[in-house]
Amino acid sequence: MLSPASRQPSPAGARPALPPRADLQCFQEALRALVRASGPTLRQLELHARVPRSTISDALNQPWPPRPDVVGAITEACGAETPERWFLDAVGLAHQP
Repeated sequence: MLSPASRQPSPAGARPALPPRADLQCFQEALRALVRASGPTLRQLELHARVPRSTISDALNQPWPPRPDVVGAITEACGAETPERWFLDAVGLAHQP
């Protein structure tokens, strides 16, 4: 159920605010796509990112926002052009109600 604040019309040209769950799902789908495109196995990603496989799996799949430092490590290990953008997006997800 959407909160009353999310039902209010948005300013012209602005993207309507998504419920936090939808933002998280979109973020995780994009993060999984990055990992798939870069090609490492979870074991290889664990070695390059220096993050346990279980933590990487949680960041990619669990119904709560991933830790920004884990997202930064994953995106750097995958060779993302802008790992800092991923990190900042993860910080934003972590601070959503």
